[in-house]
Amino acid sequence: MGAGLRRLLLVVAFLGGACCAASAAAYDDFARGISANLQGDAPLAVTSFSAALAAGDLNPTLIPSAYRGRAIAYLRQNQCKPAIADLDAYIRLKTADVQALELRGDAHACAGDLQAADSDLSLAIAAKPDRAAYWNRGRLRWRMKKFAGAADDFAQVVTIEPQNGYVVLWLELSRARAGTLDPKVGAHDIDQLESRDWPAPLIKLFVGEAKQEDMAAAALRGDSKAVPNQQCEANFYVAEWWLAHQDAASAKPLLEAAAQNCPKNFVEYNEARFELSQFK
Repeated sequence: MGAGLRRLLLVVAFLGGACCAASAAAYDDFARGISANLQGDAPLAVTSFSAALAAGDLNPTLIPSAYRGRAIAYLRQNQCKPAIADLDAYIRLKTADVQALELRGDAHACAGDLQAADSDLSLAIAAKPDRAAYWNRGRLRWRMKKFAGAADDFAQVVTIEPQNGYVVLWLELSRARAGTLDPKVGAHDIDQLESRDWPAPLIKLFVGEAKQEDMAAAALRGDSKAVPNQQCEANFYVAEWWLAHQDAASAKPLLEAAAQNCPKNFVEYNEARFELSQFK
């Protein structure tokens, strides 16, 4: 199989079956951009998509995907504003793409414009409610300190995944931060969990069935491979419990420990860093 045919098949797979012709140079750059994104080479993806768009003769049916592909590559490099510009261009061409609204919401959040991110996610939810959009908007609203709105979004996710302990945990901590936590409702939520193991002890903390001083010991139980991560999670969520009780001084060292010890791909790592940024 020749290199040109392989590139063609890659484009067809990426576009879900779209088939079109382009000039050789623009098409090769476009295909190279797709390949680079699939391989995680964001700088090459940006360069390739940029060349394809600048050529001026890329087939019009490929142009939206070039903008979207470059936006993804920009986001992977935390180049937030160029990503927003590309997603603006993509959405003008593909107005019905709900996932693009969610992606632009991520880009706005990356740029620090939480209100714009909230607007995009709200538009996406209005068009097509789904678990991911509610979860992302809930976390966004938590960052905006709109805790009641965050709790509403997490409650929607809990209706979809009532057995997911971490979703229930975020629901209860948001209710606690909003001052709307009802221990009886929280106890019912705990009853729906798939397991009473971790993170159930943290949920019990928020609903008043456990004490914060017991969380370190609770984190040491279970699979020994998971214990270090449970300890970092305990630091973050106990810090949130302290913040719900208006005690920032007790929360701060726990947030610092979570930011230092949690894996960087953990929700708790990013949110601990965000919370610490609010102390400055």
